[in-house]
This record gives sequence, C-alpha cells and structure tokens, in this order.
Amino acid sequence: MTPLHHHTLHYCATHTINHTSFIIHIIHHCNRKAAVILIQRYWRGYMARQRAREIRQRNVDYQQAIAMEK
Repeated sequence: MTPLHHHTLHYCATHTINHTSFIIHIIHHCNRKAAVILIQRYWRGYMARQRAREIRQRNVDYQQAIAMEK
C-alpha cells in the first residue's frame, strides 16, 4: 500500500465525510496526478452504484408489472 492510499484510508476511517469533503481532501493532500486518479476511481464507483440502483429499481418495477397482469 502506498503512503497516499494509507493516508486516504486513515482519513476515511477517522473522519465523518461526505462526497465533497472527501474530494476536497484529496485535492489538497495529493499531487495533481494522484488526485485525478483517485477522483476518477471515486466517480466510477459512484456511477456504478447509481447504475446498480437503477437496475434494481427496474427489476422491481418489472416484477410488479408481471404481478399486476396475473
């Protein structure tokens, strides 16, 4: 584990954070390239969670539609 990853994990474990404060923390404590990489990873994870949530909702809607037809 790199010092940057260790620092980031420590920050997450010891602070109550929201999306904005985490990104601001990364920008202030990392060099630009590392900050961009971490923010991209964070964003990809966020978008993956959003897509999964939408898919789960579509599945629920589909199951309800089938139940209504019966």
